[in-house]
Amino acid sequence: MIIERVELKNIKSYKNEVVEFTEGITSISGLNGAGKSTILEAVGFALFDSIPYSQADFVRKGEKTGEVSVTFIGADGLRYTVTRKCGASQSYYLIDSFNNRFEGKEDVGSKLCEILGYRVSSMSQLCSLFENAIGVLQGTFVSEFSKKPGERKKIFAPLLRVEEYDDAFRNLLPLVNMMEARIGKMSEEIRYKEGVASRLDGLVEEMNGLIKDIERLGFDLQSKNEELGIVKAKKDGMDKLEDEAKGLEGQLRLIDVDIQNKRAALAKAESELKKCESAAKKIIETEPGYKEYLAKLDERMSIDAKRDDYNRLVLSYKTLEARLEADRKRLEDYKRSLQELERYEAEIEALRPKVEQEEDLQKKKEEVMASLQEKESERKQLTERMDIVKKSKGNLCPLLPGVECKSVTDFSGYFKERLEHLNLEKISLEIELKEIRQRLKELGEPGKSIAIKLESLKKKDKVLTDIAAIEKDIEQRSGELKRLNDSLKQYGGLEDAYRALNKRLEQLKPAYEEYQKNVEMAKAKEEWKEAYQKSLKELEELQGEYATIEEKLKVKRQAYDKNLHESIKKRYEELTRDIASIEATQKSYSRRLESVKKDIEEIQEYKKAIAELKSKREREIEYKAFIELVREKIRMAGPYVIRVFMDIISREATEMYSEIAGDLVQIKWTEDYDIVMTEDGRERPFKQLSGGEQMSAALAVRLAILKVLTGSDLVFLDEPTQNLDENRRLNLAQEITRIKDFRQMVIISHDDTFNSALENVIEIEKENGVSRVRRRIGDARPQATLT
Repeated sequence: MIIERVELKNIKSYKNEVVEFTEGITSISGLNGAGKSTILEAVGFALFDSIPYSQADFVRKGEKTGEVSVTFIGADGLRYTVTRKCGASQSYYLIDSFNNRFEGKEDVGSKLCEILGYRVSSMSQLCSLFENAIGVLQGTFVSEFSKKPGERKKIFAPLLRVEEYDDAFRNLLPLVNMMEARIGKMSEEIRYKEGVASRLDGLVEEMNGLIKDIERLGFDLQSKNEELGIVKAKKDGMDKLEDEAKGLEGQLRLIDVDIQNKRAALAKAESELKKCESAAKKIIETEPGYKEYLAKLDERMSIDAKRDDYNRLVLSYKTLEARLEADRKRLEDYKRSLQELERYEAEIEALRPKVEQEEDLQKKKEEVMASLQEKESERKQLTERMDIVKKSKGNLCPLLPGVECKSVTDFSGYFKERLEHLNLEKISLEIELKEIRQRLKELGEPGKSIAIKLESLKKKDKVLTDIAAIEKDIEQRSGELKRLNDSLKQYGGLEDAYRALNKRLEQLKPAYEEYQKNVEMAKAKEEWKEAYQKSLKELEELQGEYATIEEKLKVKRQAYDKNLHESIKKRYEELTRDIASIEATQKSYSRRLESVKKDIEEIQEYKKAIAELKSKREREIEYKAFIELVREKIRMAGPYVIRVFMDIISREATEMYSEIAGDLVQIKWTEDYDIVMTEDGRERPFKQLSGGEQMSAALAVRLAILKVLTGSDLVFLDEPTQNLDENRRLNLAQEITRIKDFRQMVIISHDDTFNSALENVIEIEKENGVSRVRRRIGDARPQATLT
């Protein structure tokens, strides 16, 4: 993989910057805090899903969303662009050379594993590869080798894919367990089926016993059903006698209730009869007041009629008065309309000169529009003739079909000149038409205005007639109003007489109401007398009916024997239960018989299945033994393969260290992932090395890991000169240019040690909190390459 371009938008201290890369060695230079390592972090975020802090902290302060785009050449030689957003808006997509789009972390990650060329199958493996080999961030380059063995294993074991052997060993264990469980399940099933099969003789014996018991129960059931028929007939007879006796008792209770009700009705009729006789006496006492009250009511009706006449006159007076006022308002409206019509007559005379101007302009407008139509028609004919000339061969006449014209050699020029002349004439006519329309607009349609006013003047005669009619109505209604006022004066004193009459009626009202109340009560005397006699007769009839039913009940009670009835019902219930029990037992035996027959059939099938299961179990046992053998081989192969890789990496690291440091030493990467340096026969572990030796050894081992395990074309070195003295820095700068096997190397450093040795230098500057990219081209010397 080769990176061509990295674009940063609102990422940490970057607003919107683009970094271009080429093959060979590129130096990213700048002061501490300028934003150099952010470029490495952006590559890790977009291509390897690696970020050393939260996505929110990756976004520039004050912005909501950041974006990283990386364009690169994949292991397949094709160009790809990956874009990843972080912050408030998050998205992740990859576009290939054919404009195919892969979106989402799952699809993009799968595609990156395929095209980056690192022989990994997951984003987590890509992340580990980047963080521990390709793009080790500043501060962890050396420190990771100084950690404890267990911590070093967590960091570097994923690069050697140690876990793949462990995973394969572990992943086969569930299969072994599954096979063992299946074998155990088969053995259990065989034991179960053999246990079931051992019951066959007992089941056959049970089946024969059930058949005999079912036959015996059939005979018992028949005997019980015959006895039940006899007992049921006796029970039905006794049930009937009991029901009839209970029915008679119920009738007696109902008649007794009726007798009580009739006695109460008889007492009420007697009481009401006494009240009617008392009411007759009170009628005689209140009759004079009652008659005077009626006479006063007649007198009030007469006064009410006069009051109604008076109210009608008042209403007529007010209605006439309102109409008279409405007529006066109408008269004022008509007089205003008449004044407006007289004003219209004066305005019409003033508008007549303008109407004449309007008619002249309208006539002129029609003439100009007709001329415009003629010019347009002529233009169309000329255009058609020009088309004929263009399509014809030779110099054919456009007016006479088929005739070649010899006098005119160029018809197109003639037609063009004529068309230009027509267009000028049209423009002149359109200007004239526009001026006419403007003058008509300024006149304001005087003809239409006169027509409207003349139409209104047609109403003048009617308005004059209506004014005369309204004045006549006002005169007539004024006379009627005077006559009504005279009539109203005749009803003086009517209200005083009305109030005195009402006062007397209130005094007589108690006597009137007492009379009315007692009249109704006195009229009911005969009805209550008849009700008394009727209730007395019905009471006597009910008492006779009660005695008759009581005699019938006595006869039924003598014929009914309760103890015998209870004995018969008890025997009936016993027989019913016995029959139900026999039928239930019979059904139970029948069901059991069917179940036993089914079990016998299943056992016969089990015997066949047992033989098949034993054969299958033997095959499973053989397969389990094979899997266990394969699993043991994998367990033994893992450590051996890892030792081989570590030996190869150690040899490569020794060569690279010699190139970088210029010292003849041996570098060994041990099985606990420590670095041991051997010089002049003396071994020193990583912690005993000087700062410069640690940096050179760590760099050599990491480059060897990349070369041996990944075949990567790309490597980032973040601050590789840290802890190196000046001679070692200069030596490293010179020797790095001679390192082979990497097509692209990016060195990130705050000093300019590498700048003099390299042509391709990217400088990062930070101004007012914003990082900016500046590429500097060095002296005219060959570009340092890695090939």
